[in-house]
This record gives sequence, structure tokens and C-alpha cells, in this order.
Amino acid sequence: MMNKRRVYDASYKVEVVRMIVDQGLSVSQVSKNLTLGESATYDL
Repeated sequence: MMNKRRVYDASYKVEVVRMIVDQGLSVSQVSKNLTLGESATYDL
């Protein structure tokens, strides 16, 4: 069975980046909070 790749819209990506930049959270913290893999977060 193939896993479907998630697709994120632009507004979601902006919010993730804001969490990292504006709130000073690490990629690891944001990934855990949003239940994303770290590599998915870097690919946003």
C-alpha cells in the first residue's frame, strides 16, 4: 500500500515558518507540536 504525500497550502507553510522565526522555536519543537517529521518541516 502506498502512502499518500501530504500537501500543505501556502498559509500553513507561512505559519510554520513564523513559529520558527518569530517565536524562536526550533524545527524539532515545531515538528513535534504539529506531528510532522523534521524532514517534512525542512521541505516546506
